[in-house]
Amino acid sequence: FNLRARAVPMTWLGWFLFLFADLLLILWLCFGDLAKVWAHWRARHAPRRLRVFLNSTFGFDGLLKTFHCHSVSPEGEVRGSIKAFAPLLDDQGALDVGAVALLLDGLTGFALWSSGTIGFVTAELSFQLRGTAKRGDELFIKAWVKQAPRMPEDKRLREFAMLAFELFRAPRNEGDDPYVSENLIAEGEQLMVTIATPLQRLHWKLQLLCPPFFERTWQGGMKTLSQHAQHALPVEEIRTLKELAALKSQGDGTYEAQLQLRQLNVNGVGHGAATASLLCLAAADFLSQPVLEAKFFYLSPTPGMTPVLLEIKPSSKTPGQIQVFLRKEKGSPPIMRGTIKVATPPPAIPAVRHVLPGLRNVIPQISKLHKRSDSEKNESPKLSDSDVTSESLEASDSASAGRISTANGTKEMSDYHDDDFDDGDDDDHDVANDGDDGDIHEDADAGHNHCETSADGVTDTRGD
Repeated sequence: FNLRARAVPMTWLGWFLFLFADLLLILWLCFGDLAKVWAHWRARHAPRRLRVFLNSTFGFDGLLKTFHCHSVSPEGEVRGSIKAFAPLLDDQGALDVGAVALLLDGLTGFALWSSGTIGFVTAELSFQLRGTAKRGDELFIKAWVKQAPRMPEDKRLREFAMLAFELFRAPRNEGDDPYVSENLIAEGEQLMVTIATPLQRLHWKLQLLCPPFFERTWQGGMKTLSQHAQHALPVEEIRTLKELAALKSQGDGTYEAQLQLRQLNVNGVGHGAATASLLCLAAADFLSQPVLEAKFFYLSPTPGMTPVLLEIKPSSKTPGQIQVFLRKEKGSPPIMRGTIKVATPPPAIPAVRHVLPGLRNVIPQISKLHKRSDSEKNESPKLSDSDVTSESLEASDSASAGRISTANGTKEMSDYHDDDFDDGDDDDHDVANDGDDGDIHEDADAGHNHCETSADGVTDTRGD
């Protein structure tokens, strides 16, 4: 029989079906959800890829090289744990707020990548601290894609995705689930937007369709990162994030810093968590209070290996809340801005003053009476026993603020009640009854008069 292939002419129907199939393939590649293709295969190999990446990168993510990834779901949920050791601790041995930003930004970005999406950068980052951890504690992390990438209603905006993060301490009882609310230390959210060009998106989708092509491209990227990592500061030599930041205060809430190679991301610009850590460290240093909440907005990429300026502006209306800005130089548009809330110191308790109620108003009145008595004594001549009348007796009694007693009883002659309180001065009166002839001698301080009333009703008034 004839082995020669027989040419079959292409009819118009065949050409139509061929072109239609090509059109469907192009539309699927451009607009189809290719992330679900080989999703389980990528999730199964994701822990290995994350471990290699953290040990190969030259950037800020390399500080998490001891992170142990437990599982990765096809939808992009990452769970793992890490020990609280340097450089994740501050000078006091507690978990640094910059480490929280690093865990949030680094692991949520990997969660989005493992779900089959690339070319996204951080636009907003926010977190709240609800507890702390000390040296040697085991921390459990959960990061997931809260909202898959989608286009906003306003077509002028870029495609975005929402991610979430939770940090837990180890449970009290071994074997209990650590991912419960009672173990929560910190939580946060991240908004990421795409910067990938249409050609880059098409290249990534081709990788998703062909696993060998995906693996080869990824290994080439890790080799490039390892070559740059030789020039970065080794993670083992970094004791704290504050030491790595090397902030220089210029006064009035202004700080200067320079992003090193270890503080960049894989694109060669400032890492989102590294710049957030700089602003948190500057705010805590300026107000001498720990950071409780933070929210940052990334307006443009932060240049690496060049000086940047950090500005801290406390709010006059809300205690503990401050505005922060990151600029290339003074007066330039901000590269990054945010709001930080720090712990407010407790209000100062006023010292207890051992003063009886109303004593402040009474003491000046007594002083005025003493001065008035002195002036009356200097202006009026000395009276004899026979010149004393009832009017002079009342005036004398008002000046001395005492009591006059007769043999028949005691007669009140004063409207004050100095015996109701003791002000600790020498203004108190001592009254003694001699018991012989019914006379009572009233002694006062300098400026007071002495009054003697005998049984026959004669009063003797003598000045000191």
